[in-house]
Amino acid sequence: MGCTGSDFSPLRHCITIKEMAIRKRHKLLVFFALVGCIAAWLVHPVYVPLSDAEVREFKPVPIEKRVDRDVFFFETFQRRQGRWCQCKSWISQQFFF
Repeated sequence: MGCTGSDFSPLRHCITIKEMAIRKRHKLLVFFALVGCIAAWLVHPVYVPLSDAEVREFKPVPIEKRVDRDVFFFETFQRRQGRWCQCKSWISQQFFF
């Protein structure tokens, strides 16, 4: 697959095997970067504030003593700005409330 000037096509349109490999590698890199960004967006943490009534309903273990963790090792229940929140991934919140 070489380029010759005999077919009257300009040589500037010739692509060598090395250039094709570089382009393919570049496309794969862009693809995996895009997939990584989408995956990061899907699993980023979201904090849902809990009402005082929901906090009181935690039984048999009070919310202050719970040590639940999710798949990514976030503490499921966290105190933020003086209120209790439930921490979950964005995709979990979308499908499982």
